[in-house]
Amino acid sequence: MPESQLDPERMFGASPKEVASVIENAEVQDCVGVCLDTGHAISTKPDLEDAILAAGEYVTCTHLHDAFKSYQMHLPPGEGLIDWKLAVNMLTKVGYSDRHIFELASGDASWEKRSEG
Repeated sequence: MPESQLDPERMFGASPKEVASVIENAEVQDCVGVCLDTGHAISTKPDLEDAILAAGEYVTCTHLHDAFKSYQMHLPPGEGLIDWKLAVNMLTKVGYSDRHIFELASGDASWEKRSEG
């Protein structure tokens, strides 16, 4: 089944809090982490701030993209609902200081055009 047809409310591990709990209970903090996907975070029950705080110290990488309520949009930052200042502040608050990886839709050149001008 394609990811876009899954119901996050019925899937175990769809929330960062559940994933963090599994990491803690399995005692695998040294080798397992959370990839925080901003589009997924805003399309499920917790808001983005809650998702980042719940994943907390276990955030080891990011998939950053803007979206509305569908996480499959993969829009450039600023073209959806995400408060990017809040997102960056929350990632800093939980101690994430690694690279920020953008996951944008293929063929979307709008981000490049904005950065050139």
